[in-house]
Amino acid sequence: MDKIKLTQEILARSLSFEIAKSSNRFPPLSILNDFLLAGSDAADQDNLIGSWASFTLSEKEYEEIKKWWVINHPGSIEDSLGEEENNCNQWFYLASEL
Repeated sequence: MDKIKLTQEILARSLSFEIAKSSNRFPPLSILNDFLLAGSDAADQDNLIGSWASFTLSEKEYEEIKKWWVINHPGSIEDSLGEEENNCNQWFYLASEL
């Protein structure tokens, strides 16, 4: 499976990305890559969605994923939420506070 399709599948099933949906935010590339490198969703305590082999996206792949996300979640915008450490868990926490 190519990285675009894999990322779409992961984000569609991700509990963490439910937060992104409800906040109408989408993380920048560095934070999304931190999430993908983890190989699992930290919010998935019961391992319902399983794990994946760690990987990262290029800028071009990221733009494709972001476009897909915005089409499927109108009103969503890319926002770092001031997270400068590229820590996806902190980003999801900040998004949950919106």
